[in-house]
Amino acid sequence: MKYGRYKAKTAFQLLKTKRTEIESIFTRYAALLQYYQSLIETQNVSN
Repeated sequence: MKYGRYKAKTAFQLLKTKRTEIESIFTRYAALLQYYQSLIETQNVSN
């Protein structure tokens, strides 16, 4: 019983770390998108 609980705990821990990785990737992607959008907007203004 104790072993099963330990396994569940490690699986949960792994899920948490994976989730943070995915979240950081998404934030980086969103930042890039915003950066490109601002670039396009400034080019539209200059044209």
